[in-house]
Amino acid sequence: MAMATAVLLQLLVATCTAVVATNEESTTSHHTPALSPPSPAAASFLRSSCAAVDLWDACYRILLPYAGSFHGSIARVARAATAIAAARRHGFADELARLKLRAPRAGRMANMTLASCAETVAGSDMDANTTLGYLDNLVAGVRSKRAFEWEHSLAMNWLGSAFTGMWQCTDWIYGAGEGVAALPAMKEVIAGCTTVSPYMHIALDLTYAVKF
Repeated sequence: MAMATAVLLQLLVATCTAVVATNEESTTSHHTPALSPPSPAAASFLRSSCAAVDLWDACYRILLPYAGSFHGSIARVARAATAIAAARRHGFADELARLKLRAPRAGRMANMTLASCAETVAGSDMDANTTLGYLDNLVAGVRSKRAFEWEHSLAMNWLGSAFTGMWQCTDWIYGAGEGVAALPAMKEVIAGCTTVSPYMHIALDLTYAVKF
C-alpha cells in the first residue's frame, strides 16, 4: 500500500496542474456568477495568498475570477476555495453513487471497495456546509483567540479528513489487487480522486494560512 500511495502522490504532482486547468471553466461557471475583472491590487493580494499553497499556480487561476470579492481577507480566499472544493467533492460523491449502480458484476472485492469509497466520500460530504459555516465565522471575525482556534480547527479537521479520504480510496483499490485496479469502474474512481484532490489540497493550505 505504501508503494501505491507513493505512486499516486507522484501522479498528483505531475498531473494536478493539467487537471485543474481542464476543470477551471466548468468550476467557476457553476458556483459563482460572472464577476468583473479584478483590480491589480486584488489580483496581487490573491497571488500573495496563493504563495502559501503548494499548488500556488492552480490556486491563483482557480480563484482569480473571485479576487475582487476578497477585500484583503485570507479567510475569504479560504472560504471561496473550500466552497469550490466541496462542490467538486459533492459531484464526485454523485458519480460514485452512479458507478455503484453501473458496476454490479465487477466482482465481490471490487464491489466492496467501490462501496467503501462511496461511503467515505458521501459521509464526509455531509459536513461540507457545516465547515463553510465555520469559515463564514472566521470571515466575520471572532472575538477571542480561543474561539478562533476552535472554529479554525474544526474547518481544518474536515478538510484534512476529506483530502485524506481520497488517498484512502485509491489505497483500497490498489490494495485489492491489480485485477480490481484495472477495472474500468475503478479507473474512473482513481481519476476522480486525482481530479478532486488538488481542490481539497488548495482549500486545506489556504485555511491553514488563516490567522487570528
